[in-house]
Amino acid sequence: MKTTDKAIRTNIRNAIQQVSGLLKTDEMKAFLEAFTVSYAKIGDSNLYGGKHCGSDAEHKGADYIVQMLRDMGINAESLPFQTTRFQFNDASITIPGQEDIKPYACLSVSTDSQGIDGPVIDVGEGFTNFYAENDIKGKIALVETKEDFEDGTILGTFQMYEAEKHGAAAIILYTKENILDERTIRATYSCFACHIPVVTVSYHDAQRIRQYVEKTPDKSIHLYVDTDLRINGGTSYEVIGEIKGKTDERIVYSAHYDHFFRSIQDNITAVATLLGIAKAIKASGYVPNRTITFVFSGSHEIGPMESAAPDLLGAWELLHNLKPEWEGKVIADINFEYTGLAASQLRSFASHEMCETYFDFLTYMPEEAPGFPAVNHEIALEDYPLLTWCDACPFIMQGVPVFMNDVIHDQIYEDTSPYIGRDHTNMDNFDSYSAEAHLGSTWWYGCLGIYLDQKPVLVPDFSRRIRTLELTKAETALLKKEQIPYQDYEKQLQAFQAYGQLVAEKLRKFNGTDQSVQAAGKINAALLKIQKLLAHATDGLTTAIPSMITVPHKVYLEKGTLFQEALRLEQAEGYEAAYEQALRKVDLAGLKDRFSHELPQKMKQWVLKENQTWNQGKCKNFFTDQDLTPQNWKTAYEMNRNTIEKALRSETDCLKKVNGLLIQLLIENADQADIPQMMEWIKGFTKFPHRRTGTEEGKKSAHYVMETFQEIGLSHVEEELVPSICMDCNTYELEVDGKAFDCFFINGANRKALTGDFDSKIENAEIVYLGKGEAEDFANTDIQGKIVLCDVYFKPLHPMQMLGWMEDAEIYDPHGKAAKPLRKYDIYTPNNWPYNYLQAMEKGAAGFIGILCDFMDCHYFHEDYIDIVDLPDYMRIPGVWVSANDGEAMKRRLREQKLTGNLRVHTVYEKKHARIIKGEIKGKSDDIIVIHSHHDAVSRGAVQDASGMSVVFGIADFFARNQVKPEKTLMFVSTDSHYTDYEGHVGFLENRKQNQEQIILDFAVEHIAQEMDLDENNQIILTGEPETRMIYVSDTGGLLALAKEAAAIYGLEKTVFFPVRKQSSGAYTNDDVCSDAYDFNAAGIPVVSLLAAPMYLFHNSDTLEKVHQPSLKIVLRAYLYMILKALFQF
Repeated sequence: MKTTDKAIRTNIRNAIQQVSGLLKTDEMKAFLEAFTVSYAKIGDSNLYGGKHCGSDAEHKGADYIVQMLRDMGINAESLPFQTTRFQFNDASITIPGQEDIKPYACLSVSTDSQGIDGPVIDVGEGFTNFYAENDIKGKIALVETKEDFEDGTILGTFQMYEAEKHGAAAIILYTKENILDERTIRATYSCFACHIPVVTVSYHDAQRIRQYVEKTPDKSIHLYVDTDLRINGGTSYEVIGEIKGKTDERIVYSAHYDHFFRSIQDNITAVATLLGIAKAIKASGYVPNRTITFVFSGSHEIGPMESAAPDLLGAWELLHNLKPEWEGKVIADINFEYTGLAASQLRSFASHEMCETYFDFLTYMPEEAPGFPAVNHEIALEDYPLLTWCDACPFIMQGVPVFMNDVIHDQIYEDTSPYIGRDHTNMDNFDSYSAEAHLGSTWWYGCLGIYLDQKPVLVPDFSRRIRTLELTKAETALLKKEQIPYQDYEKQLQAFQAYGQLVAEKLRKFNGTDQSVQAAGKINAALLKIQKLLAHATDGLTTAIPSMITVPHKVYLEKGTLFQEALRLEQAEGYEAAYEQALRKVDLAGLKDRFSHELPQKMKQWVLKENQTWNQGKCKNFFTDQDLTPQNWKTAYEMNRNTIEKALRSETDCLKKVNGLLIQLLIENADQADIPQMMEWIKGFTKFPHRRTGTEEGKKSAHYVMETFQEIGLSHVEEELVPSICMDCNTYELEVDGKAFDCFFINGANRKALTGDFDSKIENAEIVYLGKGEAEDFANTDIQGKIVLCDVYFKPLHPMQMLGWMEDAEIYDPHGKAAKPLRKYDIYTPNNWPYNYLQAMEKGAAGFIGILCDFMDCHYFHEDYIDIVDLPDYMRIPGVWVSANDGEAMKRRLREQKLTGNLRVHTVYEKKHARIIKGEIKGKSDDIIVIHSHHDAVSRGAVQDASGMSVVFGIADFFARNQVKPEKTLMFVSTDSHYTDYEGHVGFLENRKQNQEQIILDFAVEHIAQEMDLDENNQIILTGEPETRMIYVSDTGGLLALAKEAAAIYGLEKTVFFPVRKQSSGAYTNDDVCSDAYDFNAAGIPVVSLLAAPMYLFHNSDTLEKVHQPSLKIVLRAYLYMILKALFQF
């Protein structure tokens, strides 16, 4: 562990200790118990209590909490939202000659003040077959419902609907399963708006009623219910307390304050816990990094009606409507239920991504806590789906990391909890209360919040979510059988796994250095964005009721398995067998024998679209018996197949976005070359006066590339020698009437054969000025044996003109910078040159002088038009360039007299070797992605192309330094022969073919150039902006979209995109890949090729100051982004 790690851990321990000392005291224990007692006294019903949605007691509870917070010195507010109002005042059942029964009512309408008198009919479980044989009109239905832990709502809903539909005057519900004892009353309510009174009684009281009915079936009982039910006509409140932090990020502690009965555990103890933590933090003087926020939610138990999500309303309203500004700011939610409940071990829930964070927290805490003999160090993957029962669920659905005390493990899995049979009942009382456990939970999770506050970044571990997303063999087999494409999904899942691990490693390193929480804000915002994407696309809900969290495609694949089985059964045994053994298990189809058909249809409406809250958009299809009739079921089957495909596509798109964000985080936080390092690499090239192919300088620059590749750590660093015909011209002289003029040889001229030594000496030849050298200028002029002097003009070029070069070209220029007027010219495409030269050669001229009229005011121009113009022959006659000023001087003298001149050009064309340098980072696949630029140059070539090579070095360094094991093999290549007809490129590609190596993609990068303008004297002005860039990108496999995406992310402004839709061949044309990637495209390899074309590119003024240094980092990161994405895309 580094010293900084130790210091950081010490800081966390000290912060925890500062608050812990006030959390785990007898005074805190007394506070928690006292609040629990006092808060339980507030209730709608004098007998049973209860703080129901929108009721007076719920309002009083909210006011009480606000006052408690303010008394502690904590800022507090109470925010209203719409809900159903349910006020339960009183209810009674009178059986003649017996003591009144006191039932409980939940979401029930009132009787009138006189109550209801009527006979009771025991309808059993209240299925439709009973009503078919019995008339219950005007009678009170006694219904046995089933209640499991946090379950039974739908069954009860359907039973109530059937009773009301068949004319019952009122309903009495009871259950005998999963209750503490026979005097237990469980709250049961309907998701439907029930228009007759509904009460629940204990099994004991139900037996009294049944016995009375059996003895006197025609006698009536009296039912009185006093409630105030206004569906969606009430108000609940979210209570929020804050201890301000140094940033606008938040750590939230949350619990709901509404409840059934007096519900000590569910959830009064949790409200006490929040207040206890608030009290301790405030009293400790702890100054949080993030705003510590205490959220007390109303309408948790019930809220909206006619909804498949009739609960958790307050937390959902908070995040969606009341505090939308919190989006991207809530770093974590710590949610509480039942904090006064003892358990065999202290256990916790956590979001998939936060389990490792919780395990790290455990290293700061002891092995036991008050009320808990031991601390459990595991979080079961299968527990995550259960979190739809708590207020953490709306946070989960928004991608907020959550933690929660787990008090249901003993209840569900061990059958040992003292709370078994008490949930949502009148038996949720102090009999199950543990003051020690209450203190222990408050202390433990109070410390967790401080720990989270101290961590700069909450490092996600995506491995658990990936396990839930992986396709099983059975699922893959089904997808194949249904011919549903899934390969792209699996690729993106692999990328998610790879980049998630790399990002986690980098962020752990970030947390292990002296980083402030403020510095981590950008990272946390990105992580929350990632987790929100994952939540929206991969945290779906089962279509079982009540819902559980699951991966959407798995829901529909499960249905797909049933449909496949139904297909088999129908073919083998007929529809009835298919229905009974398979189709009835789909959604609510199997309820047809028990309930009216319209009930599942209504539920279908809720599930898919009506009155949605935290379940919004989570279910895509839902089938009932009406959908699965002999006539319809195959339509449902096809619909489900389409839903599987859509779900996979949606999840794939999500993973692509997530991977993009992960790659950005990786690039932002990984070790990589900075601008000074990249400039040093550039200087390593510019120390050579030139780097021409076949020269000693070219050889040295190639070896410099080899050494740098080896220093970076590439494997298989090799030099490949490719035969290439090289030109050398060390002698080029011009005299006019005895006066020497500065000149520069015309590249490609003075060549009479493929190879050879060509020393042209022209002496005392007449110089003839022919203007621009157009056809009419040559007419009637004898130039045989003479030196032709012509003006050479280049076409004005504005960056926006590039959009006309290729079909569907477009520019990324969000700030309109490319539109400004510039004085510059296109020196790279034919104009009157080289046609004036070619006519001079054809008509017998001895030599040619080109005046660079609108070039920089000099004679040094080194472009080669061999690849741009189809030439019938070699450019045989010698030629030189002169500056505009010297050209004007010659023209002035020619107007006065004849001029003669001496012109000598000595060129040697001989076969040498282009030196291609390559190195590799071996990938999991032998498929190769090439990243290349070129090292040769006619001058010091800082921009062309030391700058491009610095990006290649930077990319190689990134992968090597960060030990990124790529999915594909990365081959880093420095090409040669840029000025010798790209023979090195062709040879390199031929070598790959001979070695049976498969290049699947080429990333070429050239010319990280500073923008230039010309003043009135044709002198260079550097603007400080980047030169307008071009990216040639193959319009295949999403590559064009990827390049545009990278440009937008990293600010590659002033970039023109040229979609490449043809393979290169023959001479360059405007719609071709006019870059170092030409031959790659010609070989059918998809390319991304960035370059710029400033006028100084082939000029000896291409020196260090021409490099646009800010763009080095931008281009490097944009290319890293594209490559990292492409590794799993191609």
